[in-house]
Amino acid sequence: MATVTAFIRVSTKKSEKANVRFRLRDGRKLQLFHKSKLEVNPMCWDATKQEIKAKVLFDTAKRAEFNQNVANMKNLILEIYSEAKNKEALTSEILDVEIDKRLNPDKYGLNEKKESFIETFTLFIKERKISDVRKSNFRVINRALQRYELYNQCNVIKDYKLSFENITSATLRDIERFLCAEHDLYEKFPEIYKAVPETRTPKPRGQNTINDIFTKLRTFFIWANDVWKIQCKMPPKTKRFYPLVLK
Repeated sequence: MATVTAFIRVSTKKSEKANVRFRLRDGRKLQLFHKSKLEVNPMCWDATKQEIKAKVLFDTAKRAEFNQNVANMKNLILEIYSEAKNKEALTSEILDVEIDKRLNPDKYGLNEKKESFIETFTLFIKERKISDVRKSNFRVINRALQRYELYNQCNVIKDYKLSFENITSATLRDIERFLCAEHDLYEKFPEIYKAVPETRTPKPRGQNTINDIFTKLRTFFIWANDVWKIQCKMPPKTKRFYPLVLK
């Protein structure tokens, strides 16, 4: 079981501050180190409890903040380690970088806003060089997918959103069921159709219409892969949902 301990190193030279260091251990084979920016007076450090000494004179609020920061760093290191796919390849240098990514995401562009699935679909309709009739057909699909999101938010997950990462063969089958049942859902969930209205009252969709929708959806996936370099899971062209094919 992996454990993280905090400690300080005190040189022979007198120093008022020392950086808190962290040691990650997992058995006898793995031992990684990280030197944090947390600083403490060595005289105030409790090596056993790995925090500010209880009986030393220290500001109460600052003590609590410092001790919490030490605990947070321990948890962060354990989180990074647990998420590592190849733990044996981890080094102290890699650990330093991963910690910096979590603490300073802007530095690595990790906080840059990414377009949602629906936003990307809308951009596809805008940029794709196709006839106005085909654009209109794609807009119908886009609105249907927005209603599918709202339907799931009402019945499954409050903040449900489609994404390139969460679409699976099961998702596609569920979308097909939704498309086939829209004419019934129209009356059961009027708030959905008020939020994302359709020009006509939904009618039962035949299998040919469903197949055509998924063919168009596949076209969108291919575009996203080619233009945005998004590794998309592309739906098959027919109603049979074979394992998704990665582009």
